[in-house]
Amino acid sequence: MHREQTDESPAALLQPFSRLLRKAGWWAQVLGSVPEMVIRGIFLWCFTPELYASKPEYMGALAAFVRGRPAQPLSAPLHSHRVLQEEC
Repeated sequence: MHREQTDESPAALLQPFSRLLRKAGWWAQVLGSVPEMVIRGIFLWCFTPELYASKPEYMGALAAFVRGRPAQPLSAPLHSHRVLQEEC
C-alpha cells in the first residue's frame, strides 16, 4: 500500500505513539508491573468485549502467557519514550 508523503517532521508523526508510551509508563507504575499494564490496559484496546465474553479461557491463557514472560522493568515504557525523543 502506498502512503502519502507529508511535510510533517518525524517527531510530529511519532507524537501520538510517544504520548501512548508516556501513558503506558504511568499505568505500569500504578499497576506495579509491565505485564499487568499490558493485560489490563493494552488488551482492552486489542480485543472486543465479545471475545472476552465468549472465550474467557482464551483470554485467561493470553494473560497467563504475558504473566509468564520475563517482566520488563517499570521504567521500560518511559525509556522507550525517551529513546523516541532522542531519535527525532
